[in-house]
Amino acid sequence: MRRALTIAALLLLVLPACGDDDPPAAGPRFASPALSSPSPEASSPAVRFTAVADAGTGDEAQAKVIDQMCKLNASRPFTDVVQAGDNVYDHGDPADIEPHFAEPFACLLEDGAEFHSVLGNHDVETDGGAAQLADARFGMPARNFTWSLGPVSFVMLDTNVVPSGDVLSWLDDRLAAAEESPWTVVVFHHPPFSPGTEHGSSLELRELLATRFSGAGVDLVINGHEHLYGRAEVDGVTYIVTGGGGRELTPCLEPLPEPYAVCRPVHEFVEFEATRGRLVLTAHTSDGATIESHEVPKNP
Repeated sequence: MRRALTIAALLLLVLPACGDDDPPAAGPRFASPALSSPSPEASSPAVRFTAVADAGTGDEAQAKVIDQMCKLNASRPFTDVVQAGDNVYDHGDPADIEPHFAEPFACLLEDGAEFHSVLGNHDVETDGGAAQLADARFGMPARNFTWSLGPVSFVMLDTNVVPSGDVLSWLDDRLAAAEESPWTVVVFHHPPFSPGTEHGSSLELRELLATRFSGAGVDLVINGHEHLYGRAEVDGVTYIVTGGGGRELTPCLEPLPEPYAVCRPVHEFVEFEATRGRLVLTAHTSDGATIESHEVPKNP
């Protein structure tokens, strides 16, 4: 029987920064809510959420993406927004939170949409992203945390420091706990599989996480960092890059090699609809066109 994540106490630990001599980054390290079994009624309806990344520019490209998100919300309402990092350009400055995040997303925030964000490399340039961790509007109770929406369990991961030690132990525990959910989604900034030419794939994260995700029954991974839309299918796991939230775009690899199925260098966001039996994504451009609709296969 599916188990959902409920809110519990945060484990207030501190994440070490990249350098051995750097001061520890501010903010809690983990938030791992306890698990409980929902009523059947709680898990049967379809749930809808969207995902976007690299959106925190405060410029016209971001505004066009968000305008399409708000139009979608008016016609096919969704309850939650996943942000896969670089939420506040250029340096995660607290002074830029209002003009680069809160004001552009006002149409969704004021309508009650709940955001769930992870930190990108630009976000941690100022105080390790402490301002976003402290701002409830980002929905980031810790650097690494879990939450659920109907039949979907989410594991949110900070990859600005390559996971190791107790972060990997926490991740393995959370993935094991999510295995009884119909769908498991992992969200972090740096893509293990990127069809772009600017940053490319994080081979270190690929080596560390890809086999782990496949074996743990992860169905979907959502990333940003590369400023485009891309999709790959690898060992039962669907990898989505949705980094076209507003920053300048980056080209696709040509010709597009395996395992990449789609790559489009456009400003975009992704819509998801999930039931216990189906998880369907639709990628939308900032001009209102559809890039693709795709049913995410269940990882056996």
